[in-house]
Amino acid sequence: MGQLVVFVILLLIAAILGTPLVVGIVLLRRPHKNALVWYAGLLTLKPVFIALLWLFIILAKISVPDGAMMVIAPAVGLTLIFSLLCRSVFRNADLFPAIRLLLILDTVRWGAALLGLLLFSANRDQPAWALPICFLGIFALGLPTIFAYAALYVVNEYVPDSK
Repeated sequence: MGQLVVFVILLLIAAILGTPLVVGIVLLRRPHKNALVWYAGLLTLKPVFIALLWLFIILAKISVPDGAMMVIAPAVGLTLIFSLLCRSVFRNADLFPAIRLLLILDTVRWGAALLGLLLFSANRDQPAWALPICFLGIFALGLPTIFAYAALYVVNEYVPDSK
């Protein structure tokens, strides 16, 4: 029974992170790379990086302070690091709609995780909140894939020679 649970969990993780992993690698290996392609690729791969980070923390039994902010700290931190690494993309006014779309979706991605965690921790014993929390969780699990498709759209629309 324990092996089946592990298999189902690994299958779920592969389903959630598979599309962002493939799309992120495709974007980073693209022949016509510029700062927008790098930025979109790194942000697309961010859920994979965070999953690996949390896996390392769990396996290494590293003590993490409690609190909702500690859960989203890696997401916000990686967004800031990637924005600094690709800061030249922010200098091009023609790319502002693309950057805005990527940053809004990224904020929704970690904001949904924070909201779900806050709702779950505050209303754990109240059955009336179970359904909204489940819907939010399903939405949050789909966001990495939605972001991956949005990143492909942005790159195809705003990068020359990408069509």
